[in-house]
Amino acid sequence: MNIVGQKNLLSTIDNLITSNNFPRYSIIVGNTGSGKKLITSYIAEGLEALLVPCELSVDSVRDVIDLSYSQTSPTLYMWADANKMSAGAKNAVLKVTEEPPQNAYFVMTTDNVNGLLNTLTSRGTVFNMNPYTTEELTTFAKLKNCNVEDKNFNTILNISTTPQDIIDLSNVDIEQFNKIVSVLCNSVGNINLANTLKISTLLRFKEDDKDKFDPILFMKACMNVFLEQMKSDRKSLYYKLICKTSEYLADMYSKSLNKVCTVDNWLIDLDTLARREKEL
Repeated sequence: MNIVGQKNLLSTIDNLITSNNFPRYSIIVGNTGSGKKLITSYIAEGLEALLVPCELSVDSVRDVIDLSYSQTSPTLYMWADANKMSAGAKNAVLKVTEEPPQNAYFVMTTDNVNGLLNTLTSRGTVFNMNPYTTEELTTFAKLKNCNVEDKNFNTILNISTTPQDIIDLSNVDIEQFNKIVSVLCNSVGNINLANTLKISTLLRFKEDDKDKFDPILFMKACMNVFLEQMKSDRKSLYYKLICKTSEYLADMYSKSLNKVCTVDNWLIDLDTLARREKEL
């Protein structure tokens, strides 16, 4: 299995498997698109176990647990995005962690370990995805044959923090993407707020909005522009815009929040900060 990056994590996993000490219940934590499912597949392969992706509903969780006690061959059950589970489903998992079945392994993946029960976290072995270097992301892009013109590739690398970011940005009109980012960053506080809010109509909040731009990547790109503006013009405004965007980016990773409202609130806050700065 060809995995780019995550050398330390893979080494830890390999040592646990080789020594026959891999935990029956573990949690893989990392940003969306960082490769948590791929790592889970790697674990299953190393354990020579059947990988079974599982649904998150409480009934499905209970069915999986009942099934796990009757399995005679090694099986790894994966709950992806486990932070989306209801309290009932999480409690059902909690029960099986007390006495895991002989041939079963359970893996949860999540963007944020805080979305799980403290008791679940304390009983499991937590594996954290490592940040990707620019070199690793470049290698990934070449491995996946991402068709990106050289003049746009540096832009993509500056925005991307995960392999999925590379894939998403290589599939959009990056020049148009940059144009919209530039329009917002250079006009915030200087145009009618209603026009600023129109930016959100260009962003993708549903899976079928293929011709629109990922809002998280858009916010990351804006933060990079604000950082460059701060380097050339040390106004406190740019620092405030960076901090505010960083706060909203954290919110965007929360599955429970309405992303459309989050982006609109972000745009309103940027506009408010810029107008207040002009009044000083």
